[in-house]
Amino acid sequence: MKFVADKPIGTEVWQSVLEAGRWAPSAFNEQPWRFVWASRQQPEQFNRVISLLSEYNQQWACDAQILMVVIASEKLARNGKPNPHAWYDTGMSVSQMVIQALSFGIQAHQMGGFDAEKARALLGIPEGYQPICVVAFGYPDALENVLPQFRERAVTVRSRKPLTEVFFQGNFGQAAD
Repeated sequence: MKFVADKPIGTEVWQSVLEAGRWAPSAFNEQPWRFVWASRQQPEQFNRVISLLSEYNQQWACDAQILMVVIASEKLARNGKPNPHAWYDTGMSVSQMVIQALSFGIQAHQMGGFDAEKARALLGIPEGYQPICVVAFGYPDALENVLPQFRERAVTVRSRKPLTEVFFQGNFGQAAD
């Protein structure tokens, strides 16, 4: 993954991406997602989020235009009970933002390699909210500009488990006819 470091995401485009996430479905319409994002046009904020990432992720995410910390509320707002669907619902919101970004030619890369406790401290994330991941958004750069240590991964054909291993009809483990 390599982003074009000097190609900003326009305000209207970014607002459209955020709106896509805002309108994601959620259990009881709780909308448990919260996001802290930083643009490379605001270096202090951007560098704070970069500092949360693992060294590996810092090497390439530093060229992203926007870094977003994804956060889920652990409790239902309506009654304070645990929200067992919060991470799923938050993932739906991120998924919709990723699809909207792709419609504008913007790539998104989601990372679990970050320090959640440091995020909590640096970004003022209160108790009851859980940092889940960080997403980098930006326009993709040409393959020849990808750092050598990431080039093989960038050109390797992606694969997934076969449908019969993950989708079952009727009962767990039962392949479809």
